[in-house]
Amino acid sequence: MKIIAGKYRGHDITTSSRLGLRPTANLVREAVFNVISMFVMDKIVMDLFAGTGAYGFEALSRGAGSVVFVDNNPKVCSGLKQTGRKLGIENVMRVIRAQALTAVRNLLAEKAKFSIIFLDPPYYTDDMNQVMGFSDFTELLTDDGLLICERHVRSSSIAGPAGMTDFFSRKYGETVINMYRFD
Repeated sequence: MKIIAGKYRGHDITTSSRLGLRPTANLVREAVFNVISMFVMDKIVMDLFAGTGAYGFEALSRGAGSVVFVDNNPKVCSGLKQTGRKLGIENVMRVIRAQALTAVRNLLAEKAKFSIIFLDPPYYTDDMNQVMGFSDFTELLTDDGLLICERHVRSSSIAGPAGMTDFFSRKYGETVINMYRFD
C-alpha cells in the first residue's frame, strides 16, 4: 500500500496481511481528499481505528500539521511507528495503543482538539455507533472540524453525531463515506 499524493507520494505504508487489516482503497482515499483538500493544510488530525494509517499518512503527505493514530493492536501500532520512522515524521505523529472509547476519553481529559477525525472501524461492528454515540465525542472537534466516516455498504446505518450535519455522502463500490460538520 502506498501514499497516493502529496509530499510522500509513492512511499510505502508498512502493513502485514497477517493482521487482517482492510486498507482503504486508493480510489476512496483520493475521493475523500479531493473533497477536503483545501481544509487539510496545517490541521491537527486523528485517525481513529487507524489500522494501516492510510488516512493519517495521506493527511500528513498533503500538509496536515500533525496526526494522532489510535489503534488497540500492538502490531498495528508498531507498523504505524515504523512507517513514521521511514518517512522521518515521528515528530508530527503520535501513536496511541488503546480501545477507541478509552482513547477518546483520555484525549478529552487532555482537552485535545482536532480539525479532522477519520473514523474507520472494522466493518460489521457497532464500533462507529458506539464512538459517535458517546455524549462528549464531538468535543474533540474544533468548531470548524470535520468528521469523516467510512463503513461497508451492508453495515448498519449510522446516526450522525448530535449537532452535526451530513454534508457529503457517497458510495464507492462496497464502501460508503459520510462527512459531517457542525450545523
